[in-house]
Formats: sequence, structure tokens, C-alpha cells
Amino acid sequence: MDALFVHVPKAGGTSIRQWLLENLPGPLLHIHHKHAKFDYGAKQVTCLTGTKHGDLFMAEPLVQMFTGKTIAQLPLVIAAVRNPYDREVAWFSYLERSLPIAGHIDDGRWGSFEEFVQRPSTRDRNLENFYLLNDLSPPGLRIVRTEHLEEDLTAALRVIGAEAKGPVPRLNQSRHGAWRNYYTPAIEAAVFDRYRWYFDRGLYPRLAFPAEADASLASFGQGEALISGPVRLSGLMRGLGAGSRSGADLVFTVMPHADIESIELRCAATAAEASDYVLMASVGGRRSARCFAGNAPVVWKLPCPAKAGQRVQIAFQASRLEPEGQPGGSPPRPRLGLAIDGIAFA
Repeated sequence: MDALFVHVPKAGGTSIRQWLLENLPGPLLHIHHKHAKFDYGAKQVTCLTGTKHGDLFMAEPLVQMFTGKTIAQLPLVIAAVRNPYDREVAWFSYLERSLPIAGHIDDGRWGSFEEFVQRPSTRDRNLENFYLLNDLSPPGLRIVRTEHLEEDLTAALRVIGAEAKGPVPRLNQSRHGAWRNYYTPAIEAAVFDRYRWYFDRGLYPRLAFPAEADASLASFGQGEALISGPVRLSGLMRGLGAGSRSGADLVFTVMPHADIESIELRCAATAAEASDYVLMASVGGRRSARCFAGNAPVVWKLPCPAKAGQRVQIAFQASRLEPEGQPGGSPPRPRLGLAIDGIAFA
């Protein structure tokens, strides 16, 4: 079968590989790690051990040996792309999860996603080499997007007269929060520069921030300054504005570097004439609610059991308790928010 798939890291490659092994007729050449095991059924498959993330330059001699053709002569070359902003978060999450010390990547320690995206470019593979050979894209190159793999892969197989059977499995999926929650304008600029090749070719649009982005998205430094204990902020604190003030909603994720048991929120309502209000919390999926009086200081301790390296998503939401019989024509009341004094983990 005159087709080649190059496995771009953190771009759905594990899922694509499994799907192609099930859908392509033999004979096949499969390059994988020496400890990997696969069930090929009755297909004729030649297996070689090596890197599963070989680019086009690395694949060229193997293609010539196996097919007698160059990559430029193949009717189909498949390579995947993933939204660069999503991919960078997934890569950060993968390295955190895969290495024994949370946050320890290669020979450097990245304290936050913001530091990770500023890493030297020499730490990365050149992604362009998965799509270019001698500075040219192979004539048979078909770029499939992870956002709609089945549609793109099915269309790609038709080029060689093969019919797709079954959905693309979702394997080796990243475990992290919504990728947009990780970005500030400064972080976006660093990722845009790192993936400029993608953007220059129109593969994805650049992420735009509204004018009020700086007020609605706190920097990592501001969010981390509020947190104490054996954890670090993973992503942004959504809802945190200037002066450690938040709106009625505050959402963030932490990564413990030691086992923790509890979280303690210290805050106060910001409205000058704040009435009684309910503060609701979601800590790792466990929900709690408690009523607080006016703008008196709040100290609220909640269970937060988590092991080292286990991400925990935290959300707080404040809601006013309006008195019964509130006149319909009353002037609008000041928006309820929270002044955060600190969030302690122990």
C-alpha cells in the first residue's frame, strides 16, 4: 500500500495509527517502540523498532527500502495538525503527568505554563519537518485536523481507493482543563511565535483577546501570589481582576506537589452595602454551599483530598440573597464580587 503516516507528537497520532492499522490493507511497515505490542490479525505487517515520531526526513530511506519509491512519489502522505494553543497545553499536561516530579521537564523545572511556553526553541522538535521534505511538501501530503479526524481521514483514504470502517478511537487523550483558560495575551504571543509556521499557512486563526482581557484574566503571577501551601497554579484564575478582586465567579486548577487534605478561602464581599449572600464551592467535583452575612470577612475551610500530581479544579460562586418583596422599581444594586485575601492548601 503506497501510503505513509507520520506521527506528529500530541496531534492525535496514537488514535490515527490504530485506526489506520485497522483500515489499511497489507502489506504494511510499522515502526514502533520496542516494548509496544499490537494485534495485526491476518495482515502482512513488517515491524521495525525505532522512534514512533519520525519526521519525513527520517522516513525517506525506510520508504525507499520498503516500496522502492521516494516520498514524493507516494500518492498519500498523512500528517495531523492540532490547534497550536490546544497542543501546547496538552504537551505541558503530558510532561507534567508522565514524569515522576510534577513540573520537572527535561533538565529544567517549569513552575507554570507561562514559563513552559517561554522555553528555548532548542528543546523542541522542528514541527515543519513533519510536513516538509527538503523545504517542499510532498505532492501527496494530506493534512488532517484533530478537530475532525474521521472526516479528514476518510477523505484521505479515498485517494488510494480504500474505504474507512468504524470510528477513530480516542486514545491517549490529554487530561487538562479547557485550553483557553491557560492563556493571557503575553502567553498567546509566545505560542503564536513558536507556531508561526502553522499560522502563516492559514491552518488556524490567531487567538484574539477582547480589550478587557487584562481585567478578566489574571496573570499567573497575580493568581499564584494568592495561593499558599504545597500546590501551584495550573493555568489561569478565571474571574480574577485587578487588586485581587473577582467577579461572582472564580475558577482555577491547582497541581499539588505533595498530598493535600483541605482548602481554606479567605475573602469578603466587595459591594459596599452587600446583603447576605450564598457562597457555593466546587472542589474536585465535591459541591458545598454556605450563607455569609454582608461584607464581613470570610474564612471557609473545605475538604480537598488530593495526591501529589493530581490536578484539582476549584470553583467559587457568590450569589445574593434578595429579601422578599423587593420593589420592582428599585435601582440596580452594585454587582456582587469577592475580594480575595488568600487561598491556602494543607
